[in-house]
Amino acid sequence: MPATPELVVVIIGAGSIGQAIARRIGVGKTIMLADFNEKAAATAAETLQGAGFTTSSATVDVASHESVRALAATASDLGAAITTPERSRPHDPPAATRAAPGAGHNTG
Repeated sequence: MPATPELVVVIIGAGSIGQAIARRIGVGKTIMLADFNEKAAATAAETLQGAGFTTSSATVDVASHESVRALAATASDLGAAITTPERSRPHDPPAATRAAPGAGHNTG
């Protein structure tokens, strides 16, 4: 029976939000913290390692397709990448969560 590959969670953004996401979904998996700032990624990885997580760090420029491809290749070298929470681009919230025009504004 073939061995199960290591499960890898890739987190882009090594700040406090990225670390919180890593703590929440990284239990029992390798956490790869990636950031444009190499020192920030390494420091976050060390912090999580100190808390008992298995970590790796990488540098990524999300504006560069080549950099993101390289990150994906590095992650797949560690094991099977199962998720990449994306916080790097704004999104349009679902219509149900958008405020109606004028809602919340004092018009009178």
